[in-house]
Amino acid sequence: MAKSWGRLTLTGNKLTTSTYLADNKVKKETKELSREEEIVNELELKFGIRKESCFHTLLAGAVFDSHGGNRKGMPFDHMILMVAIEDNLWLTDVGFGDSYLTPLCFTMLEPQERKSGIYRIRKEGEEYLYEVLKPKVVTEEPSREDKSRSDVEEWVSRCKFDLTPRSKKDFKDMLDYHQTNQESPFTHGRICTMATSCGRVTLVGNKLITSTYLGDNKVRKDMKDLGGEEEVVKKLEENFGINKESCLYPEGSVFH
Repeated sequence: MAKSWGRLTLTGNKLTTSTYLADNKVKKETKELSREEEIVNELELKFGIRKESCFHTLLAGAVFDSHGGNRKGMPFDHMILMVAIEDNLWLTDVGFGDSYLTPLCFTMLEPQERKSGIYRIRKEGEEYLYEVLKPKVVTEEPSREDKSRSDVEEWVSRCKFDLTPRSKKDFKDMLDYHQTNQESPFTHGRICTMATSCGRVTLVGNKLITSTYLGDNKVRKDMKDLGGEEEVVKKLEENFGINKESCLYPEGSVFH
């Protein structure tokens, strides 16, 4: 936004204040906003944009398999929120597991670096692909990196979508499918994941995975096999704040 004294720019979670000085000089100050409330407050205070005035559109995406292969999920498998703020369009996504934690600029063709990795949006015909640059995985031992990763950049497709506006009711059938169908990955096994200030913690089956973002598109993964159900319940409370009294347990469980 242009001002009489300069310009204000909000890109992702960074607020840049540019002040025009004499002799064709510009003073730039950048502030990183750490929480959503800060971004909303700055939008209202500096830009005069109230959160109620931001326009958003629901988009339907089909998710690729976790290894980035060509196998694609069913239509309406995933909901993406596109938000319009002034002249910019932003993609937001809070339900994709290990994904970007701050919005991606939809109109930016270049790769976009975030704390959690490097991402891009690529047009393919009438559809768009959300892709992530495959990170370098560092194991528990700091001196040893995953040798399966090469130095060649490899972009992995995570989701394909178009720009047709959708409503929440369009996703109901797939929501029911994922909650009840035995072929859904969410109706059997155990999975729980949550972003942290420095990475992500995930519990899959009896395995606890702690991911730490190291910068330079590197991530350290520490894995621990949990001994039994009692330890699983303990880790759920320690890492996710889920206590055993609030959970449902299958027949045969020591906590049923």
